[in-house]
Amino acid sequence: MKIPLLSGLSFKNLWQRIVSLGRLLQLSAAEFIEDNGLKLSSSLSYYTLFSMAPMLIIVISIGSMLCSERKQLKAIFIFSSKG
Repeated sequence: MKIPLLSGLSFKNLWQRIVSLGRLLQLSAAEFIEDNGLKLSSSLSYYTLFSMAPMLIIVISIGSMLCSERKQLKAIFIFSSKG
């Protein structure tokens, strides 16, 4: 049985794949820096962090309408005791 990634694998072929992977990583890093990826990723995480609190309030308020008070207290206790 031939494995597609390893079939016909020789030292030269393996070295070409390693070099190609190195070039790919180098080009990816260059494009990330050129596109100002650090600033974009930090702004994405900032907005995600601050959008979680309102979403959590909405989910809790909807959950409180659907569940009984006893179930809510049990779920809060279980959630708080895990951390």
